[in-house]
Amino acid sequence: MDKIDEDLKVFAQRLVAARIRKGWGPREFAKQALTYASLVSLYESGRRTPMASDLSALANALGVRQDDLWPPRTTTSLNRTTRSFWRPW
Repeated sequence: MDKIDEDLKVFAQRLVAARIRKGWGPREFAKQALTYASLVSLYESGRRTPMASDLSALANALGVRQDDLWPPRTTTSLNRTTRSFWRPW
């Protein structure tokens, strides 16, 4: 498992835990984050890396910081053909 897969797994676990703490199901969470339930499902299963704007919307809906969801890393930019994510912090 490479670092990206590990980060996705940690992100997915943190996202599910934060959603459950709010008492929301995936559909309610998607509604609060102004996104699609299918996209939330992809994030929570670790099958999709969020873009910075999506991560911000998810964190805002949950009332947490972006860093509370996405694992900190020493490099702040990932660019791969299958997954891309840019973190401005």
